[in-house]
Amino acid sequence: MHYAEKLALSGQNVEAIFQKVKSLRTLMNAYFVVDDLKYLIKNGRLSNITGTIGILAKIKPILNLNKEGKITTKEKVRTHFKAVERMFELIKDETKDYKKVTYMVLHTNRLEDALIFKAHIEKEMQNVKQVLISTITPTVGAHIGSKILGAGYVIEDDYDIL
Repeated sequence: MHYAEKLALSGQNVEAIFQKVKSLRTLMNAYFVVDDLKYLIKNGRLSNITGTIGILAKIKPILNLNKEGKITTKEKVRTHFKAVERMFELIKDETKDYKKVTYMVLHTNRLEDALIFKAHIEKEMQNVKQVLISTITPTVGAHIGSKILGAGYVIEDDYDIL
């Protein structure tokens, strides 16, 4: 059952539901490690020159799905392994002060890596309510490509969202 549905069943009016759901933006975040820059070049997010240099230098951008729903570059890291580790550090740091967090591991064509990342979260984080694995939606995937590994979270200390 979705959070909005829970609110509706508890008797909340539409305006109250809208405001509560909208306020959840501050309690969630998501990052994605892009392994193959060619999709970012094709859709115009990177120029051919910048993309080629990035490919040669093994740059793996960490993208962030920001509070407005836009994909932005958070950091650029050399090598896929280091980028995935940095993504882990980002979510760990952002959630360290909370007691109940649902983590999400997102991927396109990287299920094995997603399972490893899930196990890493379960082992290292003390505040895990649950860890969900999901494929990245085609809408997001069309912008950032295939072979993506992502991670996100929803802070549930004061809510029963998921």
